[in-house]
Amino acid sequence: EIEFQKYALDQHSIVSIADRSGKILYTNDKFTEISQYPREELIGQDHRMLNSGYHPSSFFKEMWQAIGHGEVWQGEVKNRRKDGSFYWVDSTIVPFMDEDGKPIRYVSIRSDITERKQVEGDMLRAKVVAEEASQAKSDFLANMSHEIRTPMNGIIGMTELALDTELNAEQREFIGLVKTSADSLLTIVNDILDFSKIEAGKMGIENIEFCPQDMLSQTVRTIALRAHQKGLELLLDIDPAIPQRIIGDPGRLRQIILNLIGNAIKFTEQGEIVVRASLREGDVDARYIGLCISVSDTGIGIPADKQQSIFESFSQADTSTTRKYGGTGLGLTISTRLVEMMQGNIRVESEVGKGSTFHVEVLLERATDNAKPRFEAGMLVDMNVLVVDDNATNREIAVKLLQGWKMRPHAVESGEQAIAELDRARQAGQDYQLLLLDVRMPATDGFGVVEHLRTHPALTAAPIMMLTSEGQRGDAARCKELGISAYLLKPFAQADLFAAVMNTLGLENTDKAALVTRHTIQQSKRSLRVLLAEDNSVNQTLATRLLQKFGHEVEVAGNGLIAVEKWQNGSYDLILMDVDMPELNGYGATEQIRALEKVSGMRIPIIGLTAHAMQGAREECIAHGMDGYLTKPIDTEALWVELEGVKTTALDPFGSDASIKSTQLSVQYTFDLPRVMELMANDQELFKEMVRIYLEDSPKYLASLGEAIANDDAEQIRYGAHTIKGMLSVFAVEEISDIAQRIEQQSGADHRADHQALVDALQWLGSELNKHVNSNEVVLND
Repeated sequence: EIEFQKYALDQHSIVSIADRSGKILYTNDKFTEISQYPREELIGQDHRMLNSGYHPSSFFKEMWQAIGHGEVWQGEVKNRRKDGSFYWVDSTIVPFMDEDGKPIRYVSIRSDITERKQVEGDMLRAKVVAEEASQAKSDFLANMSHEIRTPMNGIIGMTELALDTELNAEQREFIGLVKTSADSLLTIVNDILDFSKIEAGKMGIENIEFCPQDMLSQTVRTIALRAHQKGLELLLDIDPAIPQRIIGDPGRLRQIILNLIGNAIKFTEQGEIVVRASLREGDVDARYIGLCISVSDTGIGIPADKQQSIFESFSQADTSTTRKYGGTGLGLTISTRLVEMMQGNIRVESEVGKGSTFHVEVLLERATDNAKPRFEAGMLVDMNVLVVDDNATNREIAVKLLQGWKMRPHAVESGEQAIAELDRARQAGQDYQLLLLDVRMPATDGFGVVEHLRTHPALTAAPIMMLTSEGQRGDAARCKELGISAYLLKPFAQADLFAAVMNTLGLENTDKAALVTRHTIQQSKRSLRVLLAEDNSVNQTLATRLLQKFGHEVEVAGNGLIAVEKWQNGSYDLILMDVDMPELNGYGATEQIRALEKVSGMRIPIIGLTAHAMQGAREECIAHGMDGYLTKPIDTEALWVELEGVKTTALDPFGSDASIKSTQLSVQYTFDLPRVMELMANDQELFKEMVRIYLEDSPKYLASLGEAIANDDAEQIRYGAHTIKGMLSVFAVEEISDIAQRIEQQSGADHRADHQALVDALQWLGSELNKHVNSNEVVLND
């Protein structure tokens, strides 16, 4: 012990020795100095006299258990001095054991770490202050986002609507400049917000299932107008080997691609921009894929010594570039950070005066459901198609798509070559079944080719599809006049081209349209009845007009309370729910609707609308029961995608049970309008009144029946089913009445499957009644 004390003293340590009961036998001078207790006051006392009260009793219990078993204990201890102040020591306690393995002495060696703990405390407090400041910054950015995006939504949306109206040249120029300026301002705002989120470590990456083909097509389509306004060809080439469903963050991928295309448009005065997507070469992993996306342009190019700096914050190739082309210089920085978060990389190949190609590669997961073919193209196999386009890249992409559907395309680069090829094919007995013509070509353009064919009908009788990168007012009317079958703007979605080909050749189940366009393809989709919950009058008008352009019916609710009330008393396919509203916000309204649905047995899709673009906004929408999420300003393509995905689904109020399934798919209900009108003496007003009563009362009766089944209340089940059956009798739908009767008569049975079938059937009937009320078959006043 004497040698140990000497060693400890030499090392300037704080040393004490205690007996097996913990009473102090010895302390060195350093111990008395730091504790402020004289040695005579310490000897014979317990170390507990130094207890600061900072540590819980379990802390010392673990210490005594360790040293009592002969183990060395080490830890940091906060003690109290004689004057009441505190100090910290890093303590090591070594037990000395007798022959029986019982402790006889405890030697404690301590070092003073008070200063270090003070520094750590200061750092911790600084960290808390920094986190609070960061949170305040995030809150400020979220509010700033909301305050800026709300008026921007009105400016951008209304100018888009105005540009779709009849305007003179001067008006179109002025409104176009407003739209361009608003888009530029929104881009700057988005860049600053995203950069702030990245710097604060608040940017996250989602992992959701999506279709890469649709994402790419929709992304390129949204920016196509900017390219066409500069006279640039914007082309999209998607490798058919890419899986139909993958898991990743489509929103962030879209942001990266839009930034790269936007830069390409900005720095390209003439020529083309090509977006290509493919799989990483040699990628055969069963679970993950390397998705490679490149954006090539024929623009000004980037000097070799500047190709690395453009990926740094606030950097462009040089300051004159910023002055000439504008922008924050943050776009590529943000894209680079996003790509890195997806375990990918981004690089550029460029030569001054010859353009640039940006390459992005990200790691994504394959989805499990990729078995079903994306396009059922069996009827197109071996069809001869003539592709006419003066742009070599366009011809290459079109040929690749057609070959993917097992068609037999032949491509030429001019109108004159097209006419010559049609003449050769006619003489050889190898007529073409379809012509794909580019509108804008030198010498003889697409319309010129069609006019020649109309004066020489023996050349071909094949239907003609016009494809153009620059749609002009009057083109559609001219197509109708010349008997052209379809007119699509490039870059078109692969699905749109396929639908147009099928419609043009009369192979689609739908009625053939007089002129197939992207809009007629969209409008052929199911029309929805939409409840729009929005308090801002400008946003109400904008969203209503956009939805009506897609062929949907819209009813507006000014706040969450009104939205819940309208949903209870109406019949809708979808709710677009603004998050920030007075009286009851979108979150509260959604929660109320979801709670009521548990009784009614139905579930309506709810898409959140918010001007907050911060991380977590989507997650918060989902957490409150919403099914989707759109930011303002509303992107028309994103809105269209959300609407296309809407399918009202039934909610099982009894929990998940795979054996309980809807019979809606296997039963075909029929609504005989003439018979119903006969039952009502052909009284249109009576029919209107009965429909109104049914639509108003059936949800309440259905909810009551669902609750009775959930509670196994036999009497209420019979009463509820009987009431619904009587209500159905006036509409002569025996198949549905039979379901209600079955529920009424089967006492003690498990009614859950029948109740689900009734939910589906009544939903169908409501849609039928609304359809007939709003059609010309029955003239009713609103």
